[in-house]
Amino acid sequence: MTLTFGTEPLSVVTRLIRAVAEMLGRAARDRRQRLALADLLTMSPARLDDLGITHQDVLEAVRARRSAGQHLARRQAERADAALARCVACAS
Repeated sequence: MTLTFGTEPLSVVTRLIRAVAEMLGRAARDRRQRLALADLLTMSPARLDDLGITHQDVLEAVRARRSAGQHLARRQAERADAALARCVACAS
């Protein structure tokens, strides 16, 4: 095993350290996401409605895992669009 600098290839140890660091980063990010979803599940339906989501949306996001945030944002946007359409229809 040789130390390399500049444009030379990274050593095996350096690559291993980077791989472990990335794995730990993903694990920490996944844990934060699980805790945030768990907090959402403890909220009342009225509070979730204020956020534009439902308990069902949160449960579906839990199942989606990697794309949980995208799932919740999409459901929130769909509800906002539907509410706006109702307001426009009522005003006409």
